Amino acid sequence: MKFLIDEDISPKLAGFLHRLGHSAIHIRDIKISLADDQILELSVTQESIVITEDKDFGELVFKNTQSAKGVILLRLEDQTVQNTKRAINWLLSNYSSNRIQNHFVVVTEKSGKIAARTNRLKKLARSIN
Repeated sequence: MKFLIDEDISPKLAGFLHRLGHSAIHIRDIKISLADDQILELSVTQESIVITEDKDFGELVFKNTQSAKGVILLRLEDQTVQNTKRAINWLLSNYSSNRIQNHFVVVTEKSGKIAARTNRLKKLARSIN
């Protein structure tokens, strides 16, 4: 899978995803301070799934029905790089690519236990003009 990592996530996650065999780029390597809607546009053109901690992406894809290849929203109690890697590794080990691509995936953590819920984006999405 291909991932686009938002600025609120450590760039170290890109290297971790590469070691797992995925393509990943941190948004800082493209352009600093892109607006969220621009990040989603970029995710569509690059066919990449956005990884973020920013809840605004939910509003953009559901309320504004903006297109996205997929979004992973991390809602972790422990936001250290190590725990972020653990959560992403858990997600990729427990969910197939067709349950992540074209979905809005919320990954949560409570008392160290990781869980996820998904909502399909395909029927909701539209392009921004």
